[in-house]
Amino acid sequence: MNSSHFSALARKGANPDLVADLDVDAPLRSNKLIDPQDEQIDSLNFSIIYKLILAGKIQDAIDYANNTGNFALALILLGASQDYIDPVLDGISSPQENAKSGGIKHKLAWKRTVYKLSQQPNLNQYERLIYNYLSGGDIAENLKVAEENWEESLLLYASQLLLYKLESFISSFNPQETLSINVPKPQVDSIDQILNNLSNANDQLAQQGVDPIRVMTGAVMIDQVPSLLHNLIASSQDNQTLADQHLLRIITHLSIYLYSVTPSIDPQDLTVILTLYVAKLSECKAPELIPIYLSFMPDEKDARETYSLYLSSLTDREQRLKQLEMSKKITQPVITDDEMVIIDDSQGGKLVNVLRRTVERVMNETADHYVPQGPIVVQDDINGAVNDIDFKLYRAVEWFYDNKMYGDAISATIIVIRRFLSCGKLTALKKFAQGKDFNQLLADFDLQTLGGSEDDVQISEETKEELKSYARLLQGLSLIDQWKEFTRGNVSWASPIITNCLEKVTGTLRKLMTDWFKDLIESTADESSISVYQNIRSIYIPYLIIELLQVYTLARAKDWKYIRMAFELINDVANEEYDYLQCFTSCGRLDEFLTQAGHLAVTASERGASGIFT
Repeated sequence: MNSSHFSALARKGANPDLVADLDVDAPLRSNKLIDPQDEQIDSLNFSIIYKLILAGKIQDAIDYANNTGNFALALILLGASQDYIDPVLDGISSPQENAKSGGIKHKLAWKRTVYKLSQQPNLNQYERLIYNYLSGGDIAENLKVAEENWEESLLLYASQLLLYKLESFISSFNPQETLSINVPKPQVDSIDQILNNLSNANDQLAQQGVDPIRVMTGAVMIDQVPSLLHNLIASSQDNQTLADQHLLRIITHLSIYLYSVTPSIDPQDLTVILTLYVAKLSECKAPELIPIYLSFMPDEKDARETYSLYLSSLTDREQRLKQLEMSKKITQPVITDDEMVIIDDSQGGKLVNVLRRTVERVMNETADHYVPQGPIVVQDDINGAVNDIDFKLYRAVEWFYDNKMYGDAISATIIVIRRFLSCGKLTALKKFAQGKDFNQLLADFDLQTLGGSEDDVQISEETKEELKSYARLLQGLSLIDQWKEFTRGNVSWASPIITNCLEKVTGTLRKLMTDWFKDLIESTADESSISVYQNIRSIYIPYLIIELLQVYTLARAKDWKYIRMAFELINDVANEEYDYLQCFTSCGRLDEFLTQAGHLAVTASERGASGIFT
């Protein structure tokens, strides 16, 4: 402590307008000022305490007041932090526990005492702001300090109104609480008036008030969220609020909550908001959340449409499995109101509905790409690429496989195979068939049916036979590819592997040529199915014959008998007992076959006339 401090204590050259005593009440009691340096320190401390109070950190404010020697203020703040609690009446404990009541019982008396204190003329500016806020008194000075802060101004108005409403409520039930000191009525009568005052304040405060989050805050306070949402949706094309992912997230969660607790939100508005948010989740790489939000859609049909739209674009297997896992955990009401797909009413059927709609959507979107145009050119490059349309189509069907919807998988598989075969897309067909066992699929379906599954897809015996026929074709195509792989390298014709492969491929192809689809064509009564079977046979019997001729031609290196077998095959094409020639004529490959036969004759001439007529 320096000499100036001693001089102040000794009142040497003292200002007569300054307090002469050191107790905390001296300025109020004597109506005199304190030293300017002390006033500056008090202003700093009181301003910090005031900010803590506005932030709701009353205990921190009490601690700060104690640490800075403002013990009287700390005691006053205890009144703000302590409510009267009766453990029995408030249900905190039973009467047998003998818990004691505590807190400030006469809160109105405390409030009005604080208000009276706020009227003292010699108070520090920030100390007065504290008392104004705590008592709900005149907050004009508080508003001036907060003129550039929208949230603080809102808090001041709202706190003043709340304190007045509480006082009026308590006084109406406890007339004995009424005191002679009356706190003035608040500067506003309603939340609407508060928001109007803020919007009509200075330009800076009014500009802050148009912030979307503040607009939503105001709408919540005056219960106008439904109309706000409706207006946002109506002007969504010109409104950037719904385009902002962070604002949309707030709006989405607010809408879900309000729809859950009140009937005020329009179901259609909630559907639009959830649809927009799901799109944002997809863009932001958070697809695992999509099923959760879709479960809040009021109408299951809308949820199914929205979810199927997303799933139809999903091709990564890992992501698809995650979606299935998450979706199975979601439950919601089901509305059976759809003309396009079969609806399953059971609790476990909601995902089934979505997946059916997903596959149906892709089927419809891609249908125009599988209308045969002109002569069909069979695409069978073993290493060929599959175009995006083919890939999207067969990946969509795999939703049924992943979810063990065997009946749906059978029906959809047949549609896909028919489309690929009718357009000559063997490469796409092979890609689709990779990792799949169609015979096992049929067995799984039969087992599921015997097990009492509620699968509502009926699979006829004819449909099963058709799928088995495709499985036989794929087996033959696989053997052709194996043969080509063997013969591309340095092959040893004496190898038993080559012998075994050759026997398999020739035997399988000969059998396919003879009876593939024959039984189905003869047994079915459906003219459209007969037409499909005949068309597919007319495309692929010529393909198989030409492939078999090439196998025979190449196999002559092992045994010349295969040349003889090739000529026998050519004779079979000309034999009216078979439909081979008709198939060649129908698909437009007869000239190609004749050329192939000519090449065979040239090849056979390697051994002269004996080679041809052996």
